[in-house]
Amino acid sequence: PSESRDSPPPAATNEVEAATSASQARPAKDPSTPPQASAEAGAARPSFDKLQPTPADKDLLARATLENGRYYLDGPEGKRALTIDAALQERMTKLLETYDVPFGALAAIEPATGRVLALAEHSEENPAMRGLAVQALYPAASIFKIVTGAALLSAGVPASERVCYHGGKRGLTKRLLEDDPRRDRRCTTLAKAMGDSTNVVFAKLANRSLDAASLTRWAEKFRFNQSWSFAVPTDASFAKIPEDELGLATTAAGFGEVFLSPLHGAAIAAAVGNRGAMVGPVLFDDEVAAEHRVVDERLAAELSDMLENTVTSGTARQAFRER
Repeated sequence: PSESRDSPPPAATNEVEAATSASQARPAKDPSTPPQASAEAGAARPSFDKLQPTPADKDLLARATLENGRYYLDGPEGKRALTIDAALQERMTKLLETYDVPFGALAAIEPATGRVLALAEHSEENPAMRGLAVQALYPAASIFKIVTGAALLSAGVPASERVCYHGGKRGLTKRLLEDDPRRDRRCTTLAKAMGDSTNVVFAKLANRSLDAASLTRWAEKFRFNQSWSFAVPTDASFAKIPEDELGLATTAAGFGEVFLSPLHGAAIAAAVGNRGAMVGPVLFDDEVAAEHRVVDERLAAELSDMLENTVTSGTARQAFRER
């Protein structure tokens, strides 16, 4: 994560889809690190070494046919309509192809209903690879600041909390967690730090107000280390929260061992936009979407206001326009 290039996804309204993207420059290879197991869900530390395409019989989008702007899938009980918005799906896919991403995916969800509007993917390195949008291979990075932000607000840290700091743009050290009046010449609030993706502010506040157990609980509220019930097999996203001071702080800022799927990233943004309720996701029009409350409405509204800074004055301001 960085203050200028990496930011949490914007909170979406009930009328507008929430989207997140993920890409990897080159598959990461780390054979020296054994998989870490989650006591809750059996999630394992992801690795591009183990990247496998979605089995053909489970690749529902590839099997679906496009008719009059809608995707349909034939099954034992007849033809079923998918929730996918064909125009949006095509636009997202072309976007990934234009930039020749080695591995990339984009997901979009309608917050109020959980309807998946797009699951686009492209791999310049392995064009036959399918299922990139549902595999939890991508570093959550600053998307995890949404989880940390919720944990801090719940712990009584106001969005207006002011923190002075220096450094932390590319990495964090234990010294940066300590106040240094001589060097801490920049000051900002928690709300502004969310919009600007200011790593050291999140690290400092987490160090003061959170512990591994509390941040783990909040990660699980946002469905990390939890299984997914979705029409296409979807990985459980992985979050390992260290107990040591520096490890906890760096993870809270987005540098830790936290990985997610693009679909999960979209679901996190959608939950904030849907007043704290994560609905679905669902892929068929006739599916009944389950609802999971992540945060209460008051806290969701605070998070939404904080995330609005990302698109109005923060790291994503150039990518969004008023319409």
